[in-house]
Amino acid sequence: MLLLLPILLLLLLLLLLLLLLLLLLLLLLLLLLLLLLLLLLLLLLLLLLLLLLLLLLLLL
Repeated sequence: MLLLLPILLLLLLLLLLLLLLLLLLLLLLLLLLLLLLLLLLLLLLLLLLLLLLLLLLLLL
């Protein structure tokens, strides 16, 4: 039983590390998604601005 304890501890540590890594990866993915969304929003805003400018030019 005493011999099994370090092995179990090591396995637990490994599992914890794996979980942490997975969490980090998930966070990174979420951040990337957020960045992509922000970029898309910016692009949409730019397009809207261009359309407004075009409309103003047509009215003049």
